[in-house]
Amino acid sequence: MSSSGTAEEKRQRAQSHFEKAEQRQREAAQAHGEVQLRREEEAAKTARLRALRLAKQAADEDAVETLRAEKEAAAAAAPKGRRKRAASPK
Repeated sequence: MSSSGTAEEKRQRAQSHFEKAEQRQREAAQAHGEVQLRREEEAAKTARLRALRLAKQAADEDAVETLRAEKEAAAAAAPKGRRKRAASPK
């Protein structure tokens, strides 16, 4: 027999090695799932923030257009008559 142990010891080492490899695979799969979940959460957050930003930009543009229209309406409503000069004595 070899000096590395009995058949039972070899089987136990092999079983231990196999169980450790399986555990590493489970942990890697779990970590991969957690990373994927974080990516999905980040994508959802990014989409929500983008929608909010676009809505704010649209609201700001509408506000600017409203102010511009009000200013133009006020300018159109203002009297455009010329000032009469006082008659100068000649």
